[in-house]
Amino acid sequence: PALSQNSLLNICVYPEQDDIIIRSLESFALEQGDLAVTFVSGTTVNALTTVSPVNQKTISISTVLISAFFLNPSPVTAAGMVVLTFGDTDGARQLSVIESGARDGRQMQAAPEDGTGTFDVEATL
Repeated sequence: PALSQNSLLNICVYPEQDDIIIRSLESFALEQGDLAVTFVSGTTVNALTTVSPVNQKTISISTVLISAFFLNPSPVTAAGMVVLTFGDTDGARQLSVIESGARDGRQMQAAPEDGTGTFDVEATL
C-alpha cells in the first residue's frame, strides 16, 4: 500500500550470510529526485528516526515521512550503509577458502577488520 504523509517508514536490514552481524548503522537517508534528507549520520540520529539496537543480525529503522516528500508524490528511495562484522564464534577462527593460488585448497583465517555494506529500497507514496 502507498504511504501517507507523517506515516512511519519501517525498514528491516540484515546481511545475507548467517555468521555476520550489523555492528553499526553509519548512514541512512531518503531521496526523491533532487531532494535528499539524511536521518542518520555516524552516531547522530535525528529526532524523527529510531534504530533498533545494533550488534544484531537484523536491525530495524523507522522514520517519519516528512511533508517535503509529498510535494511531488513520486517514489522515495531509502538508502544507507552499515558496518558488518563476524558474529559470535565462541573463540573459533573464521576460515576462508583460498580459491586461487593454493594447490591444496588450504584455508586462511579471515582478517579481523569490519566491512561495510550498503542497502537501498524504494517506497511508493
